[in-house]
Amino acid sequence: AVALLVSAPSPSAADTKSPKDPDTARDEGADAQVRPRYAVAYSGYRAGQHPDRGDGAVNPSDEQILEDLRILTHNLNFGLIRLYDSGENAQTVLRLIREHQLPLRVMLGIWLSAEISNHQGCPWLDERIPDETLEKNKKENKLEVERGIKLANEDQDIVIAVSVGNEALVSWTDHKVDVDRVIKYVKKVKRSIPQKVTVADNFDWWAHSGKPLARELDFIT
Repeated sequence: AVALLVSAPSPSAADTKSPKDPDTARDEGADAQVRPRYAVAYSGYRAGQHPDRGDGAVNPSDEQILEDLRILTHNLNFGLIRLYDSGENAQTVLRLIREHQLPLRVMLGIWLSAEISNHQGCPWLDERIPDETLEKNKKENKLEVERGIKLANEDQDIVIAVSVGNEALVSWTDHKVDVDRVIKYVKKVKRSIPQKVTVADNFDWWAHSGKPLARELDFIT
């Protein structure tokens, strides 16, 4: 249920933003003073559970998620979790953090499904993704962006950043999206929320192809 352990430095005087800094306004809804030391990616799915694979999701229960969150905060001293999407499971995580006043902040995800059939680049895609599926995914991606915007605005005290897509650009992905479309989604999210906006992808993609997208972001992931 957990992966990608990272750490961040504690805040110092050098981290304090000047009131004239143009980024200051984007920090106001994200509780810029809260900078937890330990962070972890979290999904919480257990045996037999999974996100939506096209025929619905099997999500963890409230009790299971709350158990996880208490382990992360009380036992393991995590203060920041990364979620991969803005679906029902993520909504439950945010609600439980709020209801139980857990000392957690969230980097919320917006999951982007395939808008391009990458059957020639992805080792486990055996055949072309049908055009009707890709068109359906484009519509769902727009709805997912709206869900992410809504959650970020509703929980500004919990959500400190939003990631638009996860490994949707790297050459081997099974859910590929054109970079110009990702930029379009990013611009919409940035216009709509006060938090920092990022995109998560493979380091090699950033190194060779990422400059146009990076220019639109507050930070890269």
